[in-house]
Amino acid sequence: MSYQAHPKASSVVAPLDMSSLGDEALEGMAQFARCRDLGEVNAVFLSAVQSEVSSMQDLIAEADDAFDVVELMRLREIPPVPVTANRIGIDGSGAAIELVSLLLIARGSRKPGPTPRSETRPHEATEGLHQHAAKLLRLSTYKLLTESTMRRGEPLARLAADYQSHNGSVRSMQYATLHYALKRQLFDNQVMDRVMRETVGFTYEEFNITRQAIQKFYSQKLTEARDILGDVAAESRGGKLPQTEERIAQGRRAAIDLLFLPGERASFRVEDIVARTTLDSSQVFSVLSTFSCTFDNSRRADDLVADFLRGANPFARRALLTDDEGNHVMTSLQIGTDCLRRIPRTP
Repeated sequence: MSYQAHPKASSVVAPLDMSSLGDEALEGMAQFARCRDLGEVNAVFLSAVQSEVSSMQDLIAEADDAFDVVELMRLREIPPVPVTANRIGIDGSGAAIELVSLLLIARGSRKPGPTPRSETRPHEATEGLHQHAAKLLRLSTYKLLTESTMRRGEPLARLAADYQSHNGSVRSMQYATLHYALKRQLFDNQVMDRVMRETVGFTYEEFNITRQAIQKFYSQKLTEARDILGDVAAESRGGKLPQTEERIAQGRRAAIDLLFLPGERASFRVEDIVARTTLDSSQVFSVLSTFSCTFDNSRRADDLVADFLRGANPFARRALLTDDEGNHVMTSLQIGTDCLRRIPRTP
């Protein structure tokens, strides 16, 4: 049995130019083109997810500290200067960070293995993780397009597929200036202070102060490591200043914190944020706990990833990953981005 696109689909979405796709894309789409019904499409999709997830798990099998992997993915996926990303061809993806973070959550704890952190080399897995995550996102798009073609009686099926694919891959749905202005107009007033305190446990101002402090803390630690490494490298090349063993060790530590094992450098605790704000620990804790995902091995990694690719993304509302000792690390977004109006109500 063959399927054709609904005749009205072209009036909503332009036809796909197959000649513009590469061999890998055509091969991926061919997996679904051979399917006879939606059940087969889903079976092919789940099989592909299991294969890719297994390969990703192999890459991080020796990476003992999940925070190292998450921060390395952030460094890989988020351009250092966002406005130049398109110009120089950066292929980063916030969704890739979140997919990898889901695999780490499913391990059950931040450091599940016996290997000392200093003996691991998670930086070697970063590019492979990116490639597998990108392939998963493409497979999800192929699946959605195939399903929309099979639903011939639904004229908006293709548009819905494009919308779902966009939501799965794109982060920061609004310009930052508009996003912040809208949220402040909606939430930064006495009436909403009372409502937010009763429903989520903090006010908009407390949320905003905490969010800004997280970013400042992260940027400060990143910049410090970068500057130390740059200074030590410049001293070494110039040969003008004698370098002590202590200075060399300082540069080596900065390189490790910046590029190889960055999890400790990128992580923060409640007290780190309190020290940079006028808030007390209970206020900061309330915000951080609302926006944090925890490690949990009650579900298989491939099930979590499959749900993510269908639109069930826990990081869409909780952008932090936290361990059982109160340490937090950012995944792809700042807290509250695209989701402040949808954060879950406190018990």
